[in-house]
Amino acid sequence: MGVPADRLAAALAAGYEAFEEGAWGVASAQAAAAEQAWRDAGSVADPADGCEAALLSAQVAAAHGDDAAAFEHLREAAVRDPGASSVRLVEARLRMERWELERAGELLATCDVDELGAELIYERAVVAELRGEQGRADQLYRDAERADPEGFPAPVRMADGEALALLKELVAMLPADVRATLANVRIDLLDVPDAAIDGSPDTDPLVLGLYHGTPITDELDRGIGLPDTVRIFKRNIERLAADRGELVEQLRITLLHEIGHHLGWDEDEVADHGLA
Repeated sequence: MGVPADRLAAALAAGYEAFEEGAWGVASAQAAAAEQAWRDAGSVADPADGCEAALLSAQVAAAHGDDAAAFEHLREAAVRDPGASSVRLVEARLRMERWELERAGELLATCDVDELGAELIYERAVVAELRGEQGRADQLYRDAERADPEGFPAPVRMADGEALALLKELVAMLPADVRATLANVRIDLLDVPDAAIDGSPDTDPLVLGLYHGTPITDELDRGIGLPDTVRIFKRNIERLAADRGELVEQLRITLLHEIGHHLGWDEDEVADHGLA
């Protein structure tokens, strides 16, 4: 069966690999195995290992939408290794994903850059960017890239005018019947989402685009008011792109994805059309 330390290391490695791949069931099983291995170690258990096991459990619980369990695991991680900046880093990510940007920034400010390095600098850049502090964010992105060029390259940028022209060109290439449905739809290009407009339990601030309106399949539910809008969040897209070509492609997919929702497609139908 192996000594607990070996089992713990193997479970953590397998669990994080599964987590990164979105294999939640495997990640959950490995997180449970890591927790058990740490408990089996008893008095010789390394607090740092126990902290890592709890952090994996927290992130898996959050991915399953179980916030109560996620934050309970985080509290346990902090008990096991009180000084670990990694606990506050993970909590900051979870807070950020729940639109708690101020709290996320506070947590990141308490983390040790010598312990976490470029990863911490990059996370600070993301939170600053989502809070509208674009100049500070860009400086932090450059700092993260200098610290670890391969792991944390600065985002690829495209001028707003160029991005708007690309979106207009994409709309012009749509079939005439689809273009006709967009006559009363406004397409907005923004840096990042606005919590007052875009925030909801179903989205997080890293979303690439959103459709606000009534799908054409639900015209009977349409009232009189503001026009429908497709909102494209350029800085969130830029952050994901490895190069200019990927940025252009992701802008295209995001626009068409949101137009798909306007046409009445749900997420599965959007994915079936290759726009997920």
